[in-house]
Amino acid sequence: MAYPSIGQIVDCELYGTKGLQATVINESETQLYLRSRTSKDEFDWETRLGEVLQIQFRSSSGALCIASSRIAAIEEDGADDVIVIERPHEEAIQKIQQREYVRVGVSVEIQCTCLMNENEGLRTIKAITHDLSAGGLSFYLEDEPCLTLGTSVSLKLFLRTRDGLQMIDAQGDLVRIEQIGRAIPLYAVRLVDLKDKEQRQILQFVYRKQLEGRGKKS
Repeated sequence: MAYPSIGQIVDCELYGTKGLQATVINESETQLYLRSRTSKDEFDWETRLGEVLQIQFRSSSGALCIASSRIAAIEEDGADDVIVIERPHEEAIQKIQQREYVRVGVSVEIQCTCLMNENEGLRTIKAITHDLSAGGLSFYLEDEPCLTLGTSVSLKLFLRTRDGLQMIDAQGDLVRIEQIGRAIPLYAVRLVDLKDKEQRQILQFVYRKQLEGRGKKS
């Protein structure tokens, strides 16, 4: 089943907002009922009636699910707001398995920090990505002595979104260097130990870039 289960916490996003969460408390054939985990003093759901809400949650198989639906009503349950959304069609729910990350060609500013040697210490390099997914990224860079196969690096990714600039800290391992037939080497980094929040931010960024790409082709 692709829908969130009763009692499951889902991440919610509206235009211009982030960090909202709700708990699924009920469902019908046409609607889902979400109890806000944000107090009324912090966020006024009534002003967002009729807007499209995006929810993210994990399925029972571990896939990350992303769905969008219109807010049909706001109800009260004691001191809490209950957001009533239209039940999204199951085929419209995007499911991303952990090892099936979509990769898109996109230019993202990054900072990559690696250890030169014991004497020279750490070195930070600035680069622009060639492509990006929630599982890794690649970038072109003039020959860089501190980037050798197997090197562990610390990364900062600067994602430019409609809500502003998001900075993500991540760790990675250099898994591939392609230089044959290339004037400038291509370095591929696998992201490791990425936290759920940062992973969701990258997945969402990649998903939006996919939609933008489809819009340009149509």
